[in-house]
Amino acid sequence: MIVSAHDGSQAKLTEVSSKTCLLDLLEQERPNNILLVYDQDAYHAGPYNPEQVIEPQFQTYLDRRGYNADHLIKITGFHTYPTAEYIRQVIEQIQVHRIDLVIGIGGGMVMDIAKAASILATQPEAPEVYITGKVVPSPRRIRLMLIPTTAGTGAEVTQFSVVYIDKIKYSLAHPSLGADHALLVPEFTYALPKAVTATSGCDAIAQAIEAFWSVNATPESHQYSAQALACLLPHIVEAVHRPTEENRRAMMLGACYAGMAINIAKTTWAHAASYWLTANKDISHGHAVMLTLPYLFPLIDEANEQTVRKTAALTVGLLRERMSSLYHMLGVSDGREARDLLHRIMGDCGLERHIDRLDVNPSEFEDIVDAVNPDRMKNMPINISRETALNIMYQASRT
Repeated sequence: MIVSAHDGSQAKLTEVSSKTCLLDLLEQERPNNILLVYDQDAYHAGPYNPEQVIEPQFQTYLDRRGYNADHLIKITGFHTYPTAEYIRQVIEQIQVHRIDLVIGIGGGMVMDIAKAASILATQPEAPEVYITGKVVPSPRRIRLMLIPTTAGTGAEVTQFSVVYIDKIKYSLAHPSLGADHALLVPEFTYALPKAVTATSGCDAIAQAIEAFWSVNATPESHQYSAQALACLLPHIVEAVHRPTEENRRAMMLGACYAGMAINIAKTTWAHAASYWLTANKDISHGHAVMLTLPYLFPLIDEANEQTVRKTAALTVGLLRERMSSLYHMLGVSDGREARDLLHRIMGDCGLERHIDRLDVNPSEFEDIVDAVNPDRMKNMPINISRETALNIMYQASRT
């Protein structure tokens, strides 16, 4: 098992025992009132599930402190994607029970809810004011621990929280949103359905790729992207169809590294285009990202002085060097081969790659393009015009 302790910048990975790790951290933090924010299905799923591992450690801690069950509050019942309403529900529990430690157990949705609520519960204004970016929140004052049960988002090591208001995606960002502790227990992913393994794994691959070509990339984020891809690419298909302890561990570690990469470099156009699809068509996030990501490779290959994004740190020559390194990691020679590789991975994982077969009508392409967050556009190494963006959507729909 792996524990990732947040130090205000990037996480550090250490091996510990899953049978005592939570108890050890509880003894270290010594909270008086704990709120467990969890995914109902994931908490009880599989022969080695979070409930079996975590509940005894909770009970031991409460007994040692002389606390009754009222010092451990639980909330669940979240579906599809993180909303401001869910965050309000968690904030209410934090305030009513005077919570001083929030623990989030689940996939990216649950972790984002736990992260947002833990910082917004002590702010003077309504949550929406901070979620929409009108006001910057003060630093988080409530301790936060995250335990992922999927291998995809890397939310356990990022300082961002995705929140939807009226089906519009917002990104709440703050340096203190990173968890104080993140526990990675690969066994918690053993019971994941094939579809979840596939979509969450594709999300992690996409994050590693987008972080690598992002204009914000650094040598450190490049290292994390490389480590992520080295874990994810050889194992994703096997993890979907023939899961083992080895490939489940590799996927969880790869997702964590991808999270570290985007924590520095941030995601780009493919992620930005995915949120409309998730909110309006219920397409799983990782699947939605992968629908358009492959088509960005050839566009970046064609970058020139007119299309490359002008920044002090990026030139056409540097971008080509960067993409050459990325292609080496992917085991391909150019953007078209990279596009085809991602399509093969999607097919081998059982994911539909044609957007028009997923209840998305071409008449909705303009809505998708118009919903792309300009901030994510700025992270792309090339400029993407509206015409080019629409062309990507049409390419993704061709059969």
